[in-house]
Amino acid sequence: MNSRNTIIAIIATLSASLAFAEDFKTVNGKEYKNVTIIRVETDGIVLKNKSGITKVYFTELPSNVQKRFQQNSGGVVKQNAPSAEHRLGGTAAQFAAWYGAPNDSPGLDRNFPLLNDAIHHSYEYEGWRIRAAFLPPDGPAVRMEYLKVIKAGVNPTIQDYELQAIMAANTPAGATWKEVMYNNPDSPNKGLSKTLEGYFAGVVGERMWQRSDGAMLWLRSKLIARLELPAAHEYEMKLKGEKEKKARESVPQF
Repeated sequence: MNSRNTIIAIIATLSASLAFAEDFKTVNGKEYKNVTIIRVETDGIVLKNKSGITKVYFTELPSNVQKRFQQNSGGVVKQNAPSAEHRLGGTAAQFAAWYGAPNDSPGLDRNFPLLNDAIHHSYEYEGWRIRAAFLPPDGPAVRMEYLKVIKAGVNPTIQDYELQAIMAANTPAGATWKEVMYNNPDSPNKGLSKTLEGYFAGVVGERMWQRSDGAMLWLRSKLIARLELPAAHEYEMKLKGEKEKKARESVPQF
């Protein structure tokens, strides 16, 4: 069988396995019931069920399950899989390895920062522009945005399957995503105004998901997918506290 036929056979085998719901049980006894495999990676499988999307590393699965995917993919299962292959939380060096050298926009980052006083980098990858805010001096990405590069023939709207791919790339082992009520963290509205804001946001396609570790995904007008770790808000509160302290200390002794 030539290499082209081999590739076709592998794709056919994997496609068949992705099409049916299955049950999985990890070596630690955790069960995943009625899940569909939506993605096979070199170090694990990404699963989906009614509870959301989660990634399970091969090292968490029994050897017979590991061998099944190893044989189907023709690859070698990584026994020392990294603990954080997901993008959110990665370092600038890891982002460069995933997406290539950054193509920064200093004016955009200065006027419309993802996170004040953070280090910003932008990357262009496969028709997408990815912005990330890293904690200084060389900390992790705590807030990100995905949007398509606008050009002729490209639909800028983020489709459901594209959103699933973004979720899968940001799902650490054992974590799941769950859609939650819309709640703009930057809005000062409260009470009825907050409720009305949520209603009209839904009309224009604003949706939110929460990861089981507290990370958030915000689909903004179906054009931008924004992700953030709880550390992003904590960093903003820290900056706010420092600013208020500096203001108090600047008051003269009348």
